[in-house]
Amino acid sequence: MLPTLDLAFDGSAGPHEARIRLTAGRRPIGPIFFRCETAPLAANAGALLCLGLIPAMEVHAPLRVAGPVDPALLASAAAIQDLLRSWYPAYRTVPVTADAADRAYPAGRGSALFYSGGIDSSHSLAQEKDRLDALVTIVDASAPGRPGPAGERLVAALSRAAAAYGLEPVVIETNVRAVMQPYLGWIEFHGSAMAAIRHLLADRFETMLIASSGDETSWSTPWGSHPALDPLLGTPGARIEHHGLVKRLDKIRSILTQPVLMEHLHICNSDPRVNCGRCTKCHFAMACLEVLDAVDDAPGFPRHPRDAPYRFHVADDATRSEYVHLRAAASATGRCGGLVADVDRALATYDGARRWRSGLDTGALGQRLKRAKHRARYWRASR
Repeated sequence: MLPTLDLAFDGSAGPHEARIRLTAGRRPIGPIFFRCETAPLAANAGALLCLGLIPAMEVHAPLRVAGPVDPALLASAAAIQDLLRSWYPAYRTVPVTADAADRAYPAGRGSALFYSGGIDSSHSLAQEKDRLDALVTIVDASAPGRPGPAGERLVAALSRAAAAYGLEPVVIETNVRAVMQPYLGWIEFHGSAMAAIRHLLADRFETMLIASSGDETSWSTPWGSHPALDPLLGTPGARIEHHGLVKRLDKIRSILTQPVLMEHLHICNSDPRVNCGRCTKCHFAMACLEVLDAVDDAPGFPRHPRDAPYRFHVADDATRSEYVHLRAAASATGRCGGLVADVDRALATYDGARRWRSGLDTGALGQRLKRAKHRARYWRASR
């Protein structure tokens, strides 16, 4: 087992900023900051546990948290570790050291939704707008007040949506992704980062919603934000709700009556500012719009050239479920024959590769190699 991963708040931060010291053994590997101009951030040690638990398991290091943690969250740490070990067989249980103490919260707290302007959070906003008080957007920043290239778009999308629905806009700037990336991939970690922010905002919001990135098949797919994991990272006084286990085609259908959401819908990972129209994520969304006869309702996407093939990629079984649903809907229209053929090709490619891989343990091998790299980086950082 590698040297202990320690997390503690830096008490020098003001009420609108939280600074967190990470120490590997005796060597600092942080710091992490969170900054919000409009809402105070509480030094809630639950945030430290959320930030540290999965990275500690990834590198197989004991975890020590400075400050009192809600007993319910501390008790959930065992269930979280059991869940992660069922996903990643190479994981081993790590000891967690933290004090336990009940936390009192102010009366009259509200509810909020993590919002990015994508399909998932737009669907959750459209469905739950009447019980929400605020929208929370996370912006990558190299330093407080220095957001990354996507920051301007994210803040603009948040401002438009919050104004349209009469909700409070809350922007959280943070460098958590950059600091933790060497030791754990963002896919595995992003839900824990949102949970940490959730606890920093616990004095303001009683319940926070995380929009699901999958449908009902998500239960079988390990992911950083997961319907089984997210609630465990909350507490009875600071709840986390995983919302919207709905296929993406149906999510887009659900927001067609919400022009403010459709006009600026953004899903592209290739370009942080616009939808490129060339990547597989864009092609899937554009295909959904074609099937729903809603191309004109989403001006943020370029037009797909007539008769040009769609570039689809089926990444896993959860993604496969989305494409099967898209195919059925496309076939039912009677006008999307080329799209149906493109989906069939993508499914055949995935199914053929899956059969070829069935006798090989390539996924587990890849996980072991990544984990070995993360452990080596952590060991070097602790020296």
